[in-house]
Amino acid sequence: MNPINSDETMVTALEILHKKKISTSTTFQIMVDGLKDRFPFEISLKNFLSWCRTIPAILSPAIILQLKLRRCILGEKFWVHQTYLRTQKVEETNNVKFIIQLKEKLRLSRGGS
Repeated sequence: MNPINSDETMVTALEILHKKKISTSTTFQIMVDGLKDRFPFEISLKNFLSWCRTIPAILSPAIILQLKLRRCILGEKFWVHQTYLRTQKVEETNNVKFIIQLKEKLRLSRGGS
């Protein structure tokens, strides 16, 4: 697997994901600097996935976008059913458990029951 080997690539990806420029947000700059300290040169897929699990807020804009798209494309009921079918076919792994936990946290943060 090819590692992500550029700070510039990481910064660009985070800027796109968060719809912010590093040069205009001090908070964003601090967050990115902290990530650079943790992963100063290359990020393997394994390290990237670990990073996403330990700092899920980094992915929150992507998760929000996914949820909005799901509502607009075929509706939430369809996607819930597809998720159910997929989890029935695939042996439950730590990745699936993590996604389920994120979905539960999101549902609770929205006041869902």
